[in-house]
Amino acid sequence: MPVATRSRQAFPTSPAVAAACVLLLASTSQLRAAPNAAEKAALKQLAGRSFEARVAALEKLKASRDPAVVTEVAARLKDPDATVRWAAVETLEAMGAVTALEALREAARDPSPLVANRARAALGVLDGSAGAAKVGTSLAVGIHDARATPQDVVVKALRSGVDEGLAQAPRAAAAAQASHDASFQVVGLSEKTAGNTVVLEVTCTATVSQLPARALRFATRVAAAVEFPAAAPPSARAEALADAVRAAGVGLGQEVAEWASRAP
Repeated sequence: MPVATRSRQAFPTSPAVAAACVLLLASTSQLRAAPNAAEKAALKQLAGRSFEARVAALEKLKASRDPAVVTEVAARLKDPDATVRWAAVETLEAMGAVTALEALREAARDPSPLVANRARAALGVLDGSAGAAKVGTSLAVGIHDARATPQDVVVKALRSGVDEGLAQAPRAAAAAQASHDASFQVVGLSEKTAGNTVVLEVTCTATVSQLPARALRFATRVAAAVEFPAAAPPSARAEALADAVRAAGVGLGQEVAEWASRAP
């Protein structure tokens, strides 16, 4: 049986809490014709030498819906600094930049795992939305499995576990459904052989952000491990991976539910 171990990092909470989410995306009809003065100033800062300045500029541009701004932000997905690239992905998601999907797909193959994982999460929010409002929990699989276990199997296991964990506090989860965005990700996979046994461990994370500014309110990380015989067929390994992901998902859901229940 999978055994989950947890660690948690909490952030300040707001009066309204939720363990579910509504992903609010902007309509392309809201795009303006040209950048305003504040956006022009931020774009100038975006071209600066300091990576801190570029990250700060991207934060300032999150509220923009201008096509020219989207283009400049998307260009930062090629920035030499991984922190800037990560911030560019976050900004594009906040902007509802469905026109940048191709650039985000390329960013999902970024050499930095943090950037690649963040890009996959953004694609999960934006891809196929065409700017419409979308309700649901953001799930992403940011791992490369050399044995090629189908991602839909992993996502299904993660969703099942998260749903079970969140069920601990259904009222808290529904209390402010439209005010927070909850994102759950599989971020790590390791496999070790000890004699005739294989130990497979996955690491998953959850973040809760307050909408519309996406201010981070809570984050947690859970690891889950499962053992199976080294001589087991590939199907048994895939099942073990799904079991571990589901166990980690339960832990994540429980952590988020506990946070939601404690918050004022």
